[in-house]
Amino acid sequence: MRQAAVRIRKLGARAALIKGGHLSPTIQAIDVLEDEARVRVFRGEWIDGSKVRGTGCILSSAIAATLAMGSTLEESVRRAKEFVTDVIRSEQTSLM
Repeated sequence: MRQAAVRIRKLGARAALIKGGHLSPTIQAIDVLEDEARVRVFRGEWIDGSKVRGTGCILSSAIAATLAMGSTLEESVRRAKEFVTDVIRSEQTSLM
């Protein structure tokens, strides 16, 4: 994931975020952000069996919204990741 983030950023992007939510076997939801040669790893709760669709779209929209409110990229990714986890968790609860 780190190598992929570095390679994508070197294509001309200012930063690259690689989602690892579909890696197997998964015990944590791990995402990797590469920004100006700094690599940060975000670890979160993996919620098994989620029926929520579009989590990547939700994540990118939440990052954009948080950036628009003035947060740094790193803080925006962290907050967006927490938001997506909450969405998945609330969906799991409503299915019970």
